[in-house]
Amino acid sequence: MTLILCADDRNGLLFHNRRLSRDSILCDQILQLCGSKNLWMNSYSASIFPRNTPNIRVSENFLEEAGKGEFCFVENTDISEVFSQVKTVVLYRWNRCYPSDEKLPEELLSGRHLVSTFDFAGNSHPCITQEVYEL
Repeated sequence: MTLILCADDRNGLLFHNRRLSRDSILCDQILQLCGSKNLWMNSYSASIFPRNTPNIRVSENFLEEAGKGEFCFVENTDISEVFSQVKTVVLYRWNRCYPSDEKLPEELLSGRHLVSTFDFAGNSHPCITQEVYEL
């Protein structure tokens, strides 16, 4: 399984159960990354992606339903139970600091190596950085 998350410069994920930011070009980048493979998420996250995208799978139990080699976009879901199943983490950094009360779990990246970075201009952010971590 590949986890896809978005974080600010202080590893913030959420503030009062709301996403810190969103960007339509980032959503396009994520869909391009997944290609024809399934991209799993919950209904909260599905609201920022284009409707009727064929490979998006929406379920409130998406982490349990995702198959080997599939992608999971995570915003407001506890991921601690799936750490052992995660092969790759794709982290998109907003390159800003926002108020946050939910942080990226430190143990998620523990033992993983940064294998690539890629900067691109978003719709609402002049620079978004994609970081890919693998075991």
